Amino acid sequence: MKKWTIWGIIFYIHSAVLLFLGFDRLGGYQNSETYTDTNKYAYVGGDAYNYIINTNVLTGYLVLSASFFVAGTMLIATGSIIRAIKGNQESVKQVSSAVSIDK
Repeated sequence: MKKWTIWGIIFYIHSAVLLFLGFDRLGGYQNSETYTDTNKYAYVGGDAYNYIINTNVLTGYLVLSASFFVAGTMLIATGSIIRAIKGNQESVKQVSSAVSIDK
């Protein structure tokens, strides 16, 4: 079924976006003591605390990304299985109609 594959691809894209957001959280950290307008992903005064908070958020994004990747794989596999079952049913119908004609 095409819709299963399309949904699987959508889940893969969503997984990639979440992965990017997670690594941006860690790599995009900026904490300036003098210019607070340039702070990015800075929550408290200390760098170590901000890294701890950002790695926890990174872990959440990575878990979500992995979940969407697994769900996308399951959707594509389910679509392939359904397609194989329907193809097998059609071939069984063709064989049964050929057998009934031969009698």
